[in-house]
Formats: sequence, structure tokens, C-alpha cells
Amino acid sequence: MQMLKAGKHVICEKPIVTNLKDFNDIYQQADRHNLFLFEAFRHINSPNYTLLKEKLFEVGKIRLAHLGFSQYSSKYDAYKRGENPNVFNLEYEGGALNDLGVYPIALALGLFGDYKSFTYKKIKLENGVDALGCLTLEYEGFLCQISFSKVCQGYIKNEILGEEGAILIDGVSTLSGLNIKGKSFDQNINKNDMVYEMRKFINIIQNRNQEEYKALRDISYKTCKLIDSLHQLVD
Repeated sequence: MQMLKAGKHVICEKPIVTNLKDFNDIYQQADRHNLFLFEAFRHINSPNYTLLKEKLFEVGKIRLAHLGFSQYSSKYDAYKRGENPNVFNLEYEGGALNDLGVYPIALALGLFGDYKSFTYKKIKLENGVDALGCLTLEYEGFLCQISFSKVCQGYIKNEILGEEGAILIDGVSTLSGLNIKGKSFDQNINKNDMVYEMRKFINIIQNRNQEEYKALRDISYKTCKLIDSLHQLVD
């Protein structure tokens, strides 16, 4: 908010906020000053994301998707020793959903759009922070299952299963290792994959590309709205 009030465009690491009230406040502030406000989703802004959207039509009618991000946190051992690292601290809105779940959720909403309904289960640590969660989004004719954890390490690939084939994804945060029907179509060539989002943001700012900006903002809005809904569920 300080940067927006000072007349600066803003790039903010994900999640930009974790509730709709804050989302509306910051974007209204950006609009008021005719500024661009970006959420730094590196996977949504990568060339592989564009290719993935195009390839969805090659597997026939989509029936099931498995998207996940489970990574044993480098701070979990500190938590178990009785320390209070930010990523496992409610005061700083830590937890698996805000830190890792945001990646597969944003990807699902970007690829598949609005869902009909959802179910969600989570496991919490002693201090109330969510350690892991499982979310199922119901679409017309198919389900998207999303899982995430900060207390265990995942190894299996992500899948988008259609009636005529499958798309495999090594990692949702980088969209690396894309494969369809046994053939790779991975196009990210820079090891520092954050260059792609920077190039896109620069292009949007320089060319005042409102259409592309609104598309990114829409994914951020839908992701924030769903995460806000999940936080409000009663255990």
C-alpha cells in the first residue's frame, strides 16, 4: 500500500494477500492511481503455462486431475524443537495452504476456470497452523484433486487425465517436465524461470496491456477468493 500510494507499480510475491477484503483494498488503491499490481506467480507466467493450456485439448474430454505440492519445510525441524518460525506461525499467516497450496490452486483455476463446488480437509499442528490439506474441485464432468503439505516430501508426478491421453507435470510451481502421451513438450529454457514473469510484467507496463493484465488479475482474484473460503471453513 505504501508503494502504491507513492505512485509505484508493484510486484508482490505470492500469496499477495490471503483474504478478499485485503485483495479489494490493494487493487482499488492501484486502480485509483492507474498503477499495475502483480502477483508473482512464476508458473502462471511461464511459456510452459501457455503450452499446457493449448495441449489440454489433445487428451480428449478431461475426467480427472491430480495437482499437488508437498515439500518438507526447511523450517519444520525448528518448529519441532519448539521454535516459532514464520511459516508455521499463525501471526504471520503461515501454513501449507498459504505457502504451497496457492500454486496448484492458481494453476487449476487458470487452466479449468470456475468450479461448481469443493470439498476440503486439512490436518493442523498443535499451534493451529495447517500442516497439509486435500482439496477437491468439482467441474462439469470431472474432478480436480489438489494436495499440499509442509511436513512431508512428495515425489509423484502431477497428472491431467483425459479420455484420449494424459498430461504429466513434474512440478506445479515451475511447470517443469511437461509430457503428453509419452512426448516431452517442455519449453522453459532458462534455469532462472522467474525471468519470464519479469518480462511479461515489463511488457504489460510499457504497453499498458490491460487485457493481459486483467487475465492475470482474474487468476489472482479467484485464487484469493477460494483460499479465503477455505480459511473460513469451520473445523
